[in-house]
Formats: sequence, structure tokens, C-alpha cells
Amino acid sequence: MKFHIAQANRLGNRNTNQDRFEIIESDGSALMVLADGMGGRPYGEFASQLVVDIARHLYRETGGFIEDERDFLESVISNAHDSILELAEIENMERTPGTTVVLALLQDDHVCLAHVGDSRFYLLRNGEVLERTKDHSQVEELYRKGKITQRQVRNHPNLNQITRCVGCQDEIPEIEFSDPIPLDRGDIALLCSDGLWGSFEDEEIAEHMGVEELPLSELTQRLASMAEQSSYPNSDNVSVITLKIDALQRSRKPDEVRTKSDKQDGGGKLPLESAIEQLQQVMAEYEDEIKSKR
Repeated sequence: MKFHIAQANRLGNRNTNQDRFEIIESDGSALMVLADGMGGRPYGEFASQLVVDIARHLYRETGGFIEDERDFLESVISNAHDSILELAEIENMERTPGTTVVLALLQDDHVCLAHVGDSRFYLLRNGEVLERTKDHSQVEELYRKGKITQRQVRNHPNLNQITRCVGCQDEIPEIEFSDPIPLDRGDIALLCSDGLWGSFEDEEIAEHMGVEELPLSELTQRLASMAEQSSYPNSDNVSVITLKIDALQRSRKPDEVRTKSDKQDGGGKLPLESAIEQLQQVMAEYEDEIKSKR
């Protein structure tokens, strides 16, 4: 596959940004990951960052081509879950942090998905929604059963209450997987946090991203800005990453994996080691504030 990518992030009307995301590329394939730390618990940003760091770390270890796609996606989420619990124990956190996660593995002209929570994947084709993940929330269940409309979903008082998360509790959450979904030239894979999709109906996202006259980067940035503005003054963090298929071709196992992210693994540190180091720095800088949370 040949493709190009874009990303956008807005703080919204929040003091901190708990969204984390990345697109990791190899030779003709890519891993897209997005996580949204749970705002109702402390240190959600560390939980979401751990998900991204572990996804990058494990993907690089494979060399960029995955034989067992479902097993790989499951290993990312299960390792992230265990690492969040370990971080909470090491730092004596009163409550274990939590996060959503959505993963999209694109290779061999198809995409495989895994997700927990309400961060979403959309597959857009010719200005329409071809596929969309199902949120793990009570509001989504009401919508799927036809008890509320999509517009009512956006304004429901329990919109942000999810039924599954990574971290939060000892048991590994139930992960939802997709079968391989064939891709076509011109398809757009889009991952986003609820701060983005909560401002639109699905068809509005597809219609906006389907404008052929504008580049992917501009469409992605505009969509994030529209989401932030439409929910003002109660805008959540808004994150969206997109990948557009330019051409299809069978992937070959690469010699090395490249990443478009500016983030690095921190001098060779493992994800949990980096998270602990970052957390200790924050705790040193904001000791009084953190003590008040405990």
C-alpha cells in the first residue's frame, strides 16, 4: 500500500490533554493507535501514553509485518493494561488510571481493528461511512437498539460514561476485534476521540472528509477545529488521525520500521520505565497539587 497521513489535536476547554495518538509506518503498512485517558480518574494522560508507547514498542519488535494480526492487537492492549496496573502499584496510586484505546493495523491491502471504550475508527469511502466501531457505552447500546437517535446520542447526559476501559480494574477488559476489512484506493481510515465524534453525526464526518478538492491535512485540521468550536464552551480534548490510501500493493516484510511521530522511546527505555520517569517528574513539579488528589 501507498498512503499519506494527517493528524490534529485541540485542547478544548480543558486544563490538560489526556488524548494520545500515533501512526507508525513500515514498508507499505501502518499501525494507527489512539487513546483517551479517563478524565474521571487521576493520571489518565499516563495511561493513554503507555498505550501508545507499548503499541510502538511491540510494532517495532515485529519488524513491521504481523503474521497473526489479532494476536498482536490483543498483546498491545493486554500489555498496556498490565503496565497501567503496575504503574499504579509502584506509585501507590489510590485509584488506577484508565483509558480507551482503538487500534487499526493496515497491511496487505486490508485493515484489522481492536478497541476498548468509545474512541472510534471510521472507514470512509466516497464520502460515506463504510465501517465504524461500536462504542462500549450504555448510550451506544440505546442507539443500537433504536431507543434514541444519533442526534440524541450527542446530547445524552451519560454520553461520556463507558462500560469498558484499559486499566481501571484488575481484569483485562473484553476487547472487540474486527475481521479483516478490504481497502480500496481513496479510502480514508480515521481514528478519533469522543471530543471529535461527539460534535457530529457519522454522515457529517464522512461528507466533510470526502471533499476531494482539499488535501487530507487541511480536511483533518478543519474537522478538529469545527468540533472544538461547535461544543464551546464545554469542548473536550479533540484528537483525530487520518490515513488515505493512494495505491494498493502487497506489503513486504521490511528491514526496519519508520515512525512519523516526533516522540521517541526515551533513549531506549521500555514504555513503563519512561512512564514512571515522567510521572516522577510531574510529581516533583506539582507535589502539592497531587497530594490534594490523594
